[in-house]
Amino acid sequence: MSNPVAKRDLVDSILELRAEAEQQLKRNKYYLAIVKLDELLEQIRPLEAEAIDEEGGTKRAGPASEAGVGGHRDELGDEPDAEILRKSA
Repeated sequence: MSNPVAKRDLVDSILELRAEAEQQLKRNKYYLAIVKLDELLEQIRPLEAEAIDEEGGTKRAGPASEAGVGGHRDELGDEPDAEILRKSA
């Protein structure tokens, strides 16, 4: 490329696209981490209820997951791209 202005514009555009892609990946990683933690909570809560019952207490009523797996949104209010989530799972 002999035109320095065009070259600068191209570099700026590529850097902007890279930053957008990086933000999307961070949001998806955050979402996946939250989903995994919710799944872990769903598995632990029944064990906690059994331990309380064994101690003579009463079991807690309510859903296994108060957070609602799958209902998370990132800080911008967007839901992560389902296709990206399927590929990374």
